[in-house]
Amino acid sequence: MDDARIAIRDPSLVRVRLTEAGLEGTVAAVIAHGLSAGVLGVTIDGKLARVLLPQAAPDAPDGEQHFQMLWPRQCRDGRTHEIGVVLVGSGGPGQILAQGTLPILPATPVRWHGQLELASVASVSGWLSAPQDPDPALDLVVDGEVIDQIRLSETRPDLVAIGFGAGRTGFRQPMPSARLRAQASVVEVLYQGEALRGSPVMVDPGSNLTLTLQAVEGGVLVSCAGGDLAEVVATMLIDGRESGRAYLTRQPGLRPSHQALVPLTADPAAGPDRVVQARLPGGGFSDPLVVRVPDFLVFVEAVSASGMVGWAVRVDQSQPIDLVVKAGDQMIPAQVEWLYRSDVEGHIGRPAPQCGFKITYHVSPVALPAAVDLVDQTSDCVIATVRLAPSHRVAGEARSHLRRVAAPGLRALDLQAAGTDLLVNSPDVLQTPGLGQRRRQTSVSSPRISVVMPVYGGPTDTATAIESVLAAGGERPFRLIIVDDASPDPLITKYLDALDRRGDPRVTMIRCQTNGGFSRAVNLGMLAAGTDDVVLLNSDTEVQAGWLDRLAAVAASDPTIGTVTPISNNAEICSIPKICQSRAVRRDSWPAEIDRVAAAVNGSAAIDVPVAVGFCMFIRRACLLSVGLFDAETWGRGYGEEVDFCLKADARGWRHVAAPGVFVFHSGGTSFGALKADRLRESGAKIAALYPGFDAWIAHYLSIDPLHAHRRALNLALLRSAIQQPIILHVSHGRGGGTQHYIDLLSEQQKRAGIATVFLLFSDHGRASLIWDLTGDEVGGLFGTRHEETYHADEHARLLADVADLRPEALHLHSPIGIPQQTLSALTAGRLVYASIHDYAWFCPRITMTLPGGFYCGQPPVETCTRCIAAHGADPGVDARMRAHNGDVAGYRAALASVLAQARVVFASSHDGAARLAAVGIDASVAVRAAPEAPAALKPVGSTRVARPGQPRQIATIGALSLIKGAAVLMECARYARELGLPLRFLVFGATEISDRLASLNTVRLLGPYQDSELPTLIQRHQPDIAWFGNQWPETHSYTLSHAFRLGLWPMVTDIGAPAERVRAAGFGAVLPLNATPAEICHRLLAEPLPDPETARTFAQRWRAEHDRVAETDFYAAGADVSRSA
Repeated sequence: MDDARIAIRDPSLVRVRLTEAGLEGTVAAVIAHGLSAGVLGVTIDGKLARVLLPQAAPDAPDGEQHFQMLWPRQCRDGRTHEIGVVLVGSGGPGQILAQGTLPILPATPVRWHGQLELASVASVSGWLSAPQDPDPALDLVVDGEVIDQIRLSETRPDLVAIGFGAGRTGFRQPMPSARLRAQASVVEVLYQGEALRGSPVMVDPGSNLTLTLQAVEGGVLVSCAGGDLAEVVATMLIDGRESGRAYLTRQPGLRPSHQALVPLTADPAAGPDRVVQARLPGGGFSDPLVVRVPDFLVFVEAVSASGMVGWAVRVDQSQPIDLVVKAGDQMIPAQVEWLYRSDVEGHIGRPAPQCGFKITYHVSPVALPAAVDLVDQTSDCVIATVRLAPSHRVAGEARSHLRRVAAPGLRALDLQAAGTDLLVNSPDVLQTPGLGQRRRQTSVSSPRISVVMPVYGGPTDTATAIESVLAAGGERPFRLIIVDDASPDPLITKYLDALDRRGDPRVTMIRCQTNGGFSRAVNLGMLAAGTDDVVLLNSDTEVQAGWLDRLAAVAASDPTIGTVTPISNNAEICSIPKICQSRAVRRDSWPAEIDRVAAAVNGSAAIDVPVAVGFCMFIRRACLLSVGLFDAETWGRGYGEEVDFCLKADARGWRHVAAPGVFVFHSGGTSFGALKADRLRESGAKIAALYPGFDAWIAHYLSIDPLHAHRRALNLALLRSAIQQPIILHVSHGRGGGTQHYIDLLSEQQKRAGIATVFLLFSDHGRASLIWDLTGDEVGGLFGTRHEETYHADEHARLLADVADLRPEALHLHSPIGIPQQTLSALTAGRLVYASIHDYAWFCPRITMTLPGGFYCGQPPVETCTRCIAAHGADPGVDARMRAHNGDVAGYRAALASVLAQARVVFASSHDGAARLAAVGIDASVAVRAAPEAPAALKPVGSTRVARPGQPRQIATIGALSLIKGAAVLMECARYARELGLPLRFLVFGATEISDRLASLNTVRLLGPYQDSELPTLIQRHQPDIAWFGNQWPETHSYTLSHAFRLGLWPMVTDIGAPAERVRAAGFGAVLPLNATPAEICHRLLAEPLPDPETARTFAQRWRAEHDRVAETDFYAAGADVSRSA
C-alpha cells in the first residue's frame, strides 16, 4: 500500500506494517514480556478496536514477538481512517507506540450482522445473524487470547421483527472468570476473525475485590474476597513503598477464598512499627495496617575464625531467641550455646535468662563468607550483621533494626578461658548512651526529612500544597508522605492517581479506605517515616524554596528543641501580621515575597512558644520517640492532638520554638472541612480538663507575646518594600475624638494625592502605636486597610529607629500628649515638621484651660497656671512632662514652644486658637486653615417639623457630652425646664458623662452613641428644632458643629472658642453668652426664631460645596498665609 503512512515512536520497541489485508508487526521483548500490566491494542479513529496477543516467532531476534490483525468491516466503508498501536491498561488505551493513516480499502459484501451486548465478570451475551452459516461458532477472546467458543443458544424475537432471521441467533454463557486478570481485562467476541459490534469491552474483576490484612507472627496475612479468580496478585506496600508482591491463590472452603502469608523482614533504617498495605492491579487498596516488627537489643562482643560471643534480647519476650547464622539465604552450619548473663539483666531492668550466646562454626574458616547475618528464625529478622576481615578477625559490627546500642559497664567474657582466639570489639563501635532506655538524642537522627501530609478535602488547595513541596527543593533530602484519609472528593482521587503515575521517587502514598481522622492519618505518616525527622504539613498550605533547610537549621541550633513551627498568615500564636489573627493573602507572588523577607529579617531565630501549631510542625525524631504518637483515641478526627503532644513533650524537657525566618502560607480549614468550629470547642474542653493550667499559661503568653519584636520587624520590612509613595507621619495622642477625625480626613485627602500616611499615636504613659492607613492591596492584602504596630514605653529607641527606616517626607505634629520630650525632640530633629492645634496641651497642662467641674479658667498668667496645677494636678498624658519640669508651667511651655518653633507651619483652625498661642508667647509660624471636612455625604435635612400649640420645642445635643462640652449645663437647663414646665425637650445624640442622672429627667431623651453615617436618619426621625452646643472651653474647631451646618440644622453655641467664631462667620446660627444662666439659656432656646426649611437647605448646600472645594486643595499650601504668632 503505497499511500499508507505509519509513524513509529520508537523503532527499537515496535515495528508495524499496513497491508491491504490488515496490520502486522513485531514488538520488542521488553514490551512483550511486560504485558502483565497491559495488553497490546489497535485503535481506529481513536477508539480501541482490537486487542492483540503477540506470539513468539522462531526466527525473531532477541525474543521479539509477532502480531497481526485483519482489517475489520468498519475500515472498508469508503473512507480513510486513523490507525494506532497502543498499550492498553486498566484505564483504556494508554501509551501510543505507532500511529498512521489507512487509505480507502475496497468494500466487502456484508454477509453477517452481530453485536456483543454484555461482558462482565459473570457472563457474556449478544447475538449473531449469519444466514449462510447453519451452526456458527464465535471466539471469546480475553486479552488477545481465545479462551472459549460460543454457540448460539437463544431465540431472539426482537431480531426477527427487524429482519435478522428466525431460529437461534442469541448467545449467553458464563464468563470463565478464572481466565481474567485481577486488573481490567479486554474482552472481545469474534466471528470469522472479525470483532462483533460492541467489542472490545473492559472487564475489571478487581472492582469487586476487597483486600484485608491481619498481623501474624513473622508477617502479614493478606486476604481477598469478592472474586472467583484463580489467583490474585497484590502489590505489597511497606511504609508507602512497593515491597514485592503477594500471590493470593484460591483456597477452596476458606472465607475469604484467597489468602497469602507475606513475611516482614526488619529494616535497620525503619522503626519498629511498619505501615503495611496491599494494592490490587486495578488500583484498589486495603486499609493500612500498623505491624510491629520484633524489637531486639543485640551486642557482638568478640569474634574469631571459629565463632563469636555476645548477647541478644527480644524486647517483647524473655525466652532465648531462635538464633541461626546465615549468609544471604544460605544457612551457615553452626552451634548456638545460650549462656546466663546477670550483668545484662541488671542493665535492661528485667529478667533475661540465657541471653548470652556463644556461636561455634561447623565449617572451615576459608569457607566463611565476607559477612554473616544473625537471624531470629521465629520472626525472620536479621538482628545483626558481622563483617569478617580477610584474616577472619572481625571488628564486629552489630546492627539492630531499631537502633544501635552499646553496653557500658557490662563485664567482658574471659576470652582466653573460652579457649578461642577472639578479638574484642573496639570501644567506639556501636556507642550510644544507655541500654534499652530512651535517651535524648543530641543530633538529627536522619539526614532525610519526611513531610507528612494528611489529605481529605479541597482539591485545589491540596494540589497546590503538594506541588509546592515538590518544587521547593533544598539541600536536605526529603520525601513527601501523603496520607489519603479516604477523601470523598473524586477530584482529589484523580489528582493523587495522576501523581502516583508520575513515579516521583520523593513521593510516598498511603491510601486509607476508611476515614479515621486527622490523628490516625498523621500517625500512619509518622510511622512510615521510619527514623526520619518529620514535618506535619496541612494540605491547605504552600511552602517556598529552602523552607525545610531553614526549619531544620532552627531545630539543629539546640538539641533540646523538639518542635519547630514557622510563621504564617493563619497560625494562631505564630500568625503574622497579628498574633492569633487569620489574614487572607493573594496567592500570586506574595507568599514567596513574604518568605524571602522573613528569611532576610529574622534569619534562623528560634523563639520559645508554649506549643507548636499543627498546620506545619517540624518534630525531631528523638522527641517523637520520647513522647510517642498522637493520641488518636482521645482526639479522634482532629484538633487538640498537637497541643496534647507538645505538653507531654514539655514535661519531658523538650522545647517548642517558632521560626520567624520561615513563612508558610496557610488558607485554613481544608484538613477538617466544615466541622472546624465544633471540633475546636470539643478539643478546647478536653484540653482544659486534661491540663487545668494550660489556659492560664496561654493567657500569660499572649500578654507578653515573645514573638512580637520579630513579627514587628518583618511587618515593617514588608510595608517598607510595598509602599513606594512619599510618606507623611502624623504624630498625636491615642484618645481618638475630633483630633483623630481631623487626621483621618487629612489622610484621605493625602491618599487621593498619592501620598501614604502613617500615624504615630501615644498613650498617656508613653506606649506608642505606628498605624498604617492602607489601600488594602499592599503585600497581597495581608495588612488590610489599617495596620498597627505597638511599642512599650521602654522601646522608644527601637521606635525612633523604625521611624528613621520609614524615611517620611514630613512629620505632622497634632499633640504632645504622652510623648516624652526626648522622644519628641528626636522625632522632629532634622525633619520637615508641620503642626496642628487641636487643644491647648502645648501650653496648658490641663489641656483644655478648664478648672475642675469643666469651667473655663480665663487663661490667667503663667504663675496662676503653676498654682492651678499644684492644686488640681495635670492631665495624665502630660503629668510626667510636668514632673520633669518640677511643676513649673513656664518650663513646660518653653520646651514645647521650642518644638513648635521648628515647624514650617503651625495650623490653627480658627483665629481664636491662633490668638491664644500668641497670648502665651509661643513664637511660631501660624496659619489659620479650615480643618479638613468629610466629603458631601450627609444629605441636608433642616427642620421640617411644624410647631403646634402645646408641642415642646426639641433641642438636640450632638456628640459625646463631657463636662467641658456642657453636660452639667444641660443638666441644670433640663431641671429648670422640668420645674417650670417649659415646653422644651432635650434630645441627646451620643454618650454623656452623666447619663444616669440625665435619665431621671422627663425633659431629656437619651438616644445613645451613633455612627456619623447614621446621623441624617436619626435627625430626620426625631426632628429637632435646634442643635445646641453648650461648650464651656474654647474649642479649636468642633466637628459636631460641622454636622449641624452640613444638615442645615440651626445651631446655638456658647460664646467661646472656634464654634462662636464659625457661627458668626457663616451667618447661620446664634451665640449665647458664656456666663448665661440656665434660665436665660432655656428662654433663649424657646424664643429663638428659626429659618424656614428652604433657607436651611440652601445654606447647607452652599456650606458643603465650599468645603468640598477646599478639600481638593493642597492642605499644606496654606503656608503662603503664614504669620508669626508672637
